[in-house]
Amino acid sequence: MRHHCTDPADLSTRTIERTQQPSACPKSPHCSSRHGWILLSPHKRVSNLHHAPCRRATKGPAVLSPSERMHRVKRVIIAPHMDDESMGCGGLIAKYPDECAVVTVADSGEVRSREHDEAMRILQVQHTINLGFEDGETPQHMTALVRALDEVLADLQPEELYLPFPSLHQDHIAVYEAGLRACRISMSPDHWFPPNVYVYDIAVYDVNLYPTDLRWNVFEALSEAHIDAKTAACQAYQSEIPTEVHPINSVRQIAAAVGHVRLCDYAEQYALVRAVRR
Repeated sequence: MRHHCTDPADLSTRTIERTQQPSACPKSPHCSSRHGWILLSPHKRVSNLHHAPCRRATKGPAVLSPSERMHRVKRVIIAPHMDDESMGCGGLIAKYPDECAVVTVADSGEVRSREHDEAMRILQVQHTINLGFEDGETPQHMTALVRALDEVLADLQPEELYLPFPSLHQDHIAVYEAGLRACRISMSPDHWFPPNVYVYDIAVYDVNLYPTDLRWNVFEALSEAHIDAKTAACQAYQSEIPTEVHPINSVRQIAAAVGHVRLCDYAEQYALVRAVRR
């Protein structure tokens, strides 16, 4: 699990990996590699975290000291792939960059990783995590994914959690299901129960395989600056834009259509799963 944190004090980038006793790979019983987490100093990065056949970099319980943990954030966005966060929640992230952490599940390669870094720079996100699961294979590793999300939530303790709508893609369905399982009430005293859970819309698929009772009933109003940032972040993913006529090229028009019928210039839509008011 890789944490990328930009320190507001010196604008340096840290890669944080957690140290632990070596453990067997959670993704493949045939993988002989062992995984551990290491705290790296600013400006020091590791380029060979992934190995074959398993692409998962780390797993296991958190053992970081309080000073080594990521800062607690108000909002955590869980994205199946690098680009889903920008398409679904880019406006929200641009509106509250200091309150958001973006967690991507799949490792989609170096090109997309560089595009993701640029998108996060545009949205001014200080905290990102990549869980390193293989793209397209997350449904086969549900237990490991739930465990990884449990650890992220225990670390960050968000008030609001954002999950992808379970539309057509198998990774979106798996991340939605794993995210809901991670939101459970647990017998473990270390488990974090996020009080507010939302599902966000990724306007790419026009066919849904997954029947739900989710309804778009929460709308985040966006300004011109927010939608400009969201548009630029989505455009950072040039490897994911197959044609000129594509939803990722139409996020401004989609946000305007959602916003105008709610008397806003622009808006993003969300489905409320749970809200605990204290």
